[in-house]
Amino acid sequence: MSPAFVRIDSRLIHGQIIEAWLPYLNTNNIIVIDDSAAGNLLQKSVMEMSVSKPLSLKIYSINEAIKNLAELNCLNDSLILFSSLEDIYKMYNSGFKFNSLNIGNLHFCKGKKQVSNTVCLNNEEIDIIKSLKEAGLKISIQVVPSEKIIDIEKIWDILNT
Repeated sequence: MSPAFVRIDSRLIHGQIIEAWLPYLNTNNIIVIDDSAAGNLLQKSVMEMSVSKPLSLKIYSINEAIKNLAELNCLNDSLILFSSLEDIYKMYNSGFKFNSLNIGNLHFCKGKKQVSNTVCLNNEEIDIIKSLKEAGLKISIQVVPSEKIIDIEKIWDILNT
């Protein structure tokens, strides 16, 4: 089981990740698992330019990440970023195991319920959270380390309406 910090943030790499999360986690290693980022040369280049030494960045598609499960399941000092619950659920069902999941930002779109200031979920995403929770994962919402952690159980009523 990977003791790495696993986070969903639809923005992937941005200032809060570089300036707040990496120092808080005391890591220099970022792994992005996202088909769009891995397949879009411009997006990939922008992310690579935003990460300077001593930081390390790897960008995998879902299929590439599945091929590297042995490595991913043994990481202990990395921040692993996903842009969606669907992608993390694919990875989980493919054998990527982790203890906890931090949800940072999932932006509003029509048909989604707002469950916090920065997280909006549709019914499919709510079902994914329920499945992961039932599997024993600790799931929380937290934008930056200095903010209070919201345990997913505290918003369970919103998720079930």
